[in-house]
Amino acid sequence: MNGNHSIDGDSDDLPTLPPLQLSFTLPSSPDIKVHLQLTNMSKTLLLYISTSTVGAPSAGASLGNLVYALPNMSSSGSNETLGTALYQKTGSIDFVTRLAKVLARRLRKPVYVGGEVRFWAVEDEGHALRGIVQIVVDKIGQEANTATI
Repeated sequence: MNGNHSIDGDSDDLPTLPPLQLSFTLPSSPDIKVHLQLTNMSKTLLLYISTSTVGAPSAGASLGNLVYALPNMSSSGSNETLGTALYQKTGSIDFVTRLAKVLARRLRKPVYVGGEVRFWAVEDEGHALRGIVQIVVDKIGQEANTATI
C-alpha cells in the first residue's frame, strides 16, 4: 500500500494547496493581532488560530483547544451544525467551538479548529469571529475559482 490511500481504499484527505499563514489586527483593539494557519484539504479544513499582543514578549503558542465541527448534510432542512471538543485546555473553548461550527456551516465541509485566543473585550471577540470567517471563506473561494480556470 502506498502513502496515497487509507485503510478503506479511499484517497487520503490531502491538502489542495500549501498551508496559508495570515494575521490581522482587530479594529476595536489595534494592539491585538489574530494569527491564522489555514490548510484546505480535499475533504476537510484545518484552521489553527492564536492571538498576540503587540509589544508583549513572545511566549510561544500553546496547543490550546481542538474542535471538530460537521455540517448537517441531511435533507431535513435543519441548519444545526454538530461540534465537539477533541481536546480542551483553555477558557477559549466557546469561541473555538462557535468558529468551527460557523465555518462548517458556511463551507459545507467538516472543519477542525485548534488554538488558543485571548480577547480583552466582547467586541474584540465579535470582530475576530467575523474577520476570521471572512478571510477563510474568501481564501477558500479564491482557491476554488483558481482550480476551475
